[in-house]
Parts: sequence; structure tokens; C-alpha cells
Amino acid sequence: MKTPTINPDEMLKSMAAEAVKQHKQIRTTIRDLTLEALQMRELSLKQINSVVRKVTEGVNVGVGDGKIDVEKALSNALAGMDEALLKVVEANKVALQKLTEGGASSEESSVKRDSPSTASSKPTRRRATEPKSNGSPFSTTSRAAEPTQASG
Repeated sequence: MKTPTINPDEMLKSMAAEAVKQHKQIRTTIRDLTLEALQMRELSLKQINSVVRKVTEGVNVGVGDGKIDVEKALSNALAGMDEALLKVVEANKVALQKLTEGGASSEESSVKRDSPSTASSKPTRRRATEPKSNGSPFSTTSRAAEPTQASG
């Protein structure tokens, strides 16, 4: 006898719907569901889109019965998804910074080893700790004041 397989997307959708129907801690529950779903997947734009789509579909099913304040429920659900996405972005930023700091440290140590004047030179750690200003999307400087340019 074949056991039925559970589709994780449908499970996510039904859990989001149930969270909204429960009327309790919608924001927190949706945030936690979204975070857990994102952590279990490859972090790609396609997967992020899939998680957000399924959670949104579940929220829509949950508010569909009309027995709750739809505006408040949708607002809380969207805020929960927003918090989850922000946490994922922040975690990836920290991971990327650690990777680049580790890369800069090993690069500096290999330069230091190969340099004939290592006894008198003092290594600088500017690469990993100072903000980049080259317009890189990974730059740590704020570019809010700069006008955006469309690439053509």
C-alpha cells in the first residue's frame, strides 16, 4: 500500500490558513511559518517567491470565511512575512560579512607570508571592515541619497 506524500507547499498554505482562522497571534505565527519554510529550502528568488505565494494563498483562505477583521488580519500577516524576510536578509548579510572577513584575513596572511618586508610593515585590515563605495550591491554604505540609474 502506497502512503500519500505530503506536499510541503500545500502544508504551508493550510498552516497559514489555520493560523488566520485561529485569530490569535497572526503576525507571530505567520512570521514563524515563513521563517521555517525559508530555512528548509534553498535560498533562491524562486524559493522565496514560492514561500511568500503559498503563505499568502493560505492567508487568503483563512480570511475567506469573513468572520474576522479582514484588514487587520491581512495587515498582521503581511507584517509577519515582512519580519521573516527581513530576518533572512539580515542573517545572510552577517554570513556574507563573515565570509568576506575570513577571505580578507586569509588573503592578508598569505600576502604577509610572501612579503620580504613583513617584519617592518604593519598589515592593514581595511578591506573587510571599511565600507565599499564602488556601487556594489553588497556595499555596506547607504545609497539612499544617490539617484538610481536604469541600465540600458
